[in-house]
Amino acid sequence: HDWRSDDEDSESLGCALLRVLCQSVHCVALVFNGVKEKDAVTSSPHSSSNNINGPTLPLVTARVLNHFSVVLLTEFGQSDATKWKNLWDVKYPICTRTTGNLLDSMLHKAYRFLHGFTLVGANNANDHATPPGHVEDNDQQKYPPESTSAAAGLYRCIIRAYSTSRKSPPKAALECVANSLPPVEESDKSRVICNFLFSTKSDNFSPKDVIKLVSKSSNSALLFSNLPEWFWKDEGDDSDYSGLEEVTIVRRGVYRELAKGSFPVKIDVTSKSDDSNESLERLSSSRYEEDLSKRLAAILKDLCYGNSLNYESWYNAAQCLTLRADHIVDRLGQSRGFGQSYSITIPENYSAERLNSPKDLKLADLIKSQERDYNNKTCAWIPYLGSDLNIYNIYQWTSFKSLVNFSDAISKNLKEQALPEEVAEDKFHYVVYKEIESKYENGDLAGWQEAWGGIFVGALRCMSIRCLCMSLYLLLVKRDSKAPNNAEVSELSESLGVMHYARLAGSQMYGYPMHIMTPFKKRLLAETALVCFKRAVDASSNSGKASDDEGEVTWDLTFMIGKCYEKISSTYKRECFTTSGESSKLIRRYEHYMNEALRSYAEALKEATNLEIEGDSRPEVKAGGSTHGSTEVLYRLHASRFKCMLYAVRRQVDRAYAEEEAYRLTSQHWYNTSVDEEIKKIEREQNIRGKVWNVLVDTVAALAQCRLEKSYFHRSVYRFVQALCWAPVFLHPDDVKNNTSLATVPATKSHYVRGLNHATPCVNSGEVIMAKLFERKRPQLCSVWVTTPGTAPSPFEAINNSIRKFDCLRSKYVEGYVECLRLCKRTEKLEMLLEWVRTSNRDLPSFYQASALAKGGEPKNPHTNDCLLLKKPSIENLGLIRSVKRKINSAIADVVIQELQTSKKSGSQVSQIKVKEYLKLSFTSYLQLNCTIRDLERSRAWKYGLGSIREVEALCESYLALQDHEHVHMKEQNWSGGAQKKVVLEAALQKAHEVFPNILSKKKSRKRTKTDAKVDESKKKPFIVEVPSGLSKGDSFQATIRHKGFVKKVRLTVPEGNPTRLKFSLTFPTPTKSQKRPKHND
Repeated sequence: HDWRSDDEDSESLGCALLRVLCQSVHCVALVFNGVKEKDAVTSSPHSSSNNINGPTLPLVTARVLNHFSVVLLTEFGQSDATKWKNLWDVKYPICTRTTGNLLDSMLHKAYRFLHGFTLVGANNANDHATPPGHVEDNDQQKYPPESTSAAAGLYRCIIRAYSTSRKSPPKAALECVANSLPPVEESDKSRVICNFLFSTKSDNFSPKDVIKLVSKSSNSALLFSNLPEWFWKDEGDDSDYSGLEEVTIVRRGVYRELAKGSFPVKIDVTSKSDDSNESLERLSSSRYEEDLSKRLAAILKDLCYGNSLNYESWYNAAQCLTLRADHIVDRLGQSRGFGQSYSITIPENYSAERLNSPKDLKLADLIKSQERDYNNKTCAWIPYLGSDLNIYNIYQWTSFKSLVNFSDAISKNLKEQALPEEVAEDKFHYVVYKEIESKYENGDLAGWQEAWGGIFVGALRCMSIRCLCMSLYLLLVKRDSKAPNNAEVSELSESLGVMHYARLAGSQMYGYPMHIMTPFKKRLLAETALVCFKRAVDASSNSGKASDDEGEVTWDLTFMIGKCYEKISSTYKRECFTTSGESSKLIRRYEHYMNEALRSYAEALKEATNLEIEGDSRPEVKAGGSTHGSTEVLYRLHASRFKCMLYAVRRQVDRAYAEEEAYRLTSQHWYNTSVDEEIKKIEREQNIRGKVWNVLVDTVAALAQCRLEKSYFHRSVYRFVQALCWAPVFLHPDDVKNNTSLATVPATKSHYVRGLNHATPCVNSGEVIMAKLFERKRPQLCSVWVTTPGTAPSPFEAINNSIRKFDCLRSKYVEGYVECLRLCKRTEKLEMLLEWVRTSNRDLPSFYQASALAKGGEPKNPHTNDCLLLKKPSIENLGLIRSVKRKINSAIADVVIQELQTSKKSGSQVSQIKVKEYLKLSFTSYLQLNCTIRDLERSRAWKYGLGSIREVEALCESYLALQDHEHVHMKEQNWSGGAQKKVVLEAALQKAHEVFPNILSKKKSRKRTKTDAKVDESKKKPFIVEVPSGLSKGDSFQATIRHKGFVKKVRLTVPEGNPTRLKFSLTFPTPTKSQKRPKHND
């Protein structure tokens, strides 16, 4: 019947139908709510054939209520719409809303019994004890929807429940619907999208291509010329659902919902749910990778079966791929490692270093040389393997088992491609694959894992840049000729800039083989990021926002523009100075780009400071990191000024020209703007030494002020200390005798420099300042942090919010502090710092290297047993913790050598008590190497005399300084022969064992093996003891507790109330089989 006709009989029939439906729904509710949950779940039909669809009562209830729901929506919906459209409404008609809400609440309950998840939304009439979206963890069996129509009914119930809620529908519910839909054939559109994203034949969007796209070049359309014309046509609005089948509507809606929401986060796994050998860190990381891959798959399905021109979906796909690539990079490590030379102090070979510095070249020759180096590095380098990049989304790198399966899968693909009639590129891919697999076959599991890690990152980043370029292209060009939203253009351009600038971190090129990035590649990435950030600033300025908000939007982008300019300038440092003719008036490329960088910093500082004065700045963060507003820009401006001048004074050739250039750059941005008469006098007299010193004084004042303004701001400390340690070179760069951080600066000069003491060596002043970051033991070794940014991080916060950046940061500070302690001969602090490092956790790259040797399991030995000899330059040997231990251990040995050599030069006799202290220190340092004499003989330093092993040298020198040492037959002062050195070392070890037998025993006692007692923290044993009579509040007594052969003595304090008994808990080790006592038969 037509229930909505003008006929009176029809109207009465409509009312009658509505009344019957209301009564039926209430009857179902009374019956369904009257049945206990246990009975509803366990009820079964008379026929066992239907049991596969679920318990009878919930199943029948869902069928009946879904039918009632369809009638309410179609028969009583909007009169100006079709019944098909009314069926998909997110709300029931007004006249049926109360009944509809009750109906949906019963459906929620039925679906919980059938599928195991809970739906709670604004339309839910009952309050369930189960939280929204919760998936039951009990043993209740879960059933899929019985048909496509049932899945459609479930989907409609989901969208009604969450139509007015801020929460997203449960992922389990959406996946339940998606898994129940029939498989769909691949369409032309899905084939085009997958080919664009996954095919290696598609364009990789080089930095030059990105510049064309961001600049809206006329050639930008050529980047997408391989896509057919029909792909760019708008499919129109399908909100009326006309002409669409039910399964199509459900499929599009489910994929659209799955593609929404926040990105997955890494959740640490605390226990293993299966018999997997994988470590807990690997399990949690692989699960995070898998969640990101699932999210990417949902986004791609939404694009393939929905609106493929949705730029937001392409942007979200790029974010998934970028997050996964960064997750792998944080665990992969760097080719040059963390133990880098940062030159916080003046090197001991400073004069030789200046003489052996690379020769400067003319600009054209320099560019050709850099391009040649880049081509040589990349001629045998590839970013990924295979012809289908989708394989990198199926497997996870952080799971060793999955990585083995990935290797087998890609082997099949490459074997099929490497046929005689195929192109040479496919053959090369197969050759590279065989080279990587040979590492696994030869037992180099860490190298095998590292090689695949570089290829994973290269493939993921390639897909990410394709998605982001597509998103920006759709926004700029393919949008029905509408003017693009400038705010959205700014956001996408900023993301492209951050993506390219972040690749400069660590100067690491991923792919195979991984290698250090060349200056030519650095300049390409920095120039691309520069164009992107400039485009973001222009779009943000034209976004139509109020003028008060423009500074807040653009100052951080201007700051990043300055960083890009500075990166570009660093690639032109080796350009020679032109000293004659008209060309001498031309400035170097280095000066041009550095001047632009400093100008951008100054502009950003002005904007940020004005915002903070107006009160629009972010609140101060009570932690370290990159969220300190204008202080970040202030530090970067004056740290760059200091680096400019430091680079100039370190030069041996054309230093006068370099210092004049540096002064032109730095004198435009004084921190102390009040220029006094002394500075004016120096400028009139053209005294370059005075100019250089004034720049040092000004930059040190700025760096010190950063720390005073923000007590948690740690970035300025390193440059502050470096400035103090290099003060002698700033004062007299040609004074070879005083070109050391152990020199002093006269009081007439030092009193201008904040923190510099004229009475002590410069390094002592730096050590005092740096020591504030090491006042107490911390898990990260020093008081530096990387603050996790909020929901809308600035570009600077985004590039610094990574584990690898944090590891580089703390490595720089720890090694700088160690160098200061070494020169100041603070052996006690060095030993304390070494103990902190020993008790700290492995850094993630080192953990994954050690875990690979156990085929994905927990490392067999703690990092305290790692050999500190640098056998070969690998990520495993150059890890953070191992590099820091090596640095500290070598510093302790170096102090011993310096003390002994100083006494020899002065001709003074060192007391034997002091010599034994040196022997003890050197012996302890040698034991920290965790190596044998055979390992030493295999090292390059031992065999070829390339450098020296300081721990061995210190031990031998200390032994020879003993008066009662045995005579060793060797040539005087000849340490080049390995055999002669071995004789002295063996004698020194024998003597050290005799004098200090306890050192070796203590070291062995610290080693724990798998047979040691294991502590079960979850099971503490309660004990009750009697309080001895005569004790009052505050008195203490000792109690002896015996439990299963273990004895513990505890000291207890009597609390208030003078109780007669005290109850407490203790945790005892679980004894091994060898430790368990035999049972007596008494």
